[in-house]
Amino acid sequence: MRFSKSLAAAGILSIGLLTATALAGAAYADTTHAEPRPTATAPVHSLGNKGTSSTHDNHQHTTATVSATVTPGYVRRGQSYTVNIATTGISDATTATVANIDGTTYTVTVDNGTATKTLYVPSNIKYGSYQVTVTVGSLSATANVTVRR
Repeated sequence: MRFSKSLAAAGILSIGLLTATALAGAAYADTTHAEPRPTATAPVHSLGNKGTSSTHDNHQHTTATVSATVTPGYVRRGQSYTVNIATTGISDATTATVANIDGTTYTVTVDNGTATKTLYVPSNIKYGSYQVTVTVGSLSATANVTVRR
């Protein structure tokens, strides 16, 4: 009977600590610029341990992803902003295409799963919310940027 009471007390204490930790983490989160992080995924084949066999038995399935974020999320005409690209399952030296809010495209090279591109807001663009599109192979992701007065 004593054992079950101490086990129940330990369980209640554990749940309390886990809940407090989760709430404390949320308190430290930066929610001033909280935006969803768009992600695109697609299956990619990578070689298994032997690396030379062409049979399907030695292939592992890896999921490739690409995501894009923009900092800062709010800009004025003529200002710059940075597009941050994060990938998984994409080979280094792969080219990523970034489309600016006016439709102009630029290319960057993925290195260690990341790439960045600094873009400028055209001085004649209308105020409002725009999407920046990043494409890597057949994958694409978007991030929002808002042009303010």
